[in-house]
Amino acid sequence: MFGRSCGYATNGLDISESGPPNGTALPPGYHLVYFTPSVVESDLGLDGTDTSFNAPLPFTRRMWAGGRIQWFDGKPLCIGEEVEERTRLLSAEPKQLRDGSDMVLVNVEKAYWGKMGLSLKDQSHSQNQTKPELVPSVSLPLLGVDLQFTSNPLRCCLESGC
Repeated sequence: MFGRSCGYATNGLDISESGPPNGTALPPGYHLVYFTPSVVESDLGLDGTDTSFNAPLPFTRRMWAGGRIQWFDGKPLCIGEEVEERTRLLSAEPKQLRDGSDMVLVNVEKAYWGKMGLSLKDQSHSQNQTKPELVPSVSLPLLGVDLQFTSNPLRCCLESGC
């Protein structure tokens, strides 16, 4: 982050130790950092997500299938204001893959409301499949090659001046 471990970029170059003042508009995409699941870690799914809108068992293999974010002009979310997130399930549609296995397509919309009204909508689409069958591993014969490699990155950096 511009050469420091913390701070706020005021113009893309300078760092302010005090952070952004209240009323500063949240940059696009920052809602993904500030609005995380409000459940305890032990209640998260295997992939670390809130399970409220995930497909049910046995569809535990969730893959990102796309999304769309819509910002509403003149209605940014701002530092220091109270924001409400409203999440709703748009659809959950069973499908069948070419190989005959089942999956569920899930579409979820999160709307973020600030003091100026609806600020943004974030739609996500996921493809949920059943856990794949494990294929037994095959032992490969060793080629009888003994290879040893030693690396000392710190010494390399000191010598080259990096």
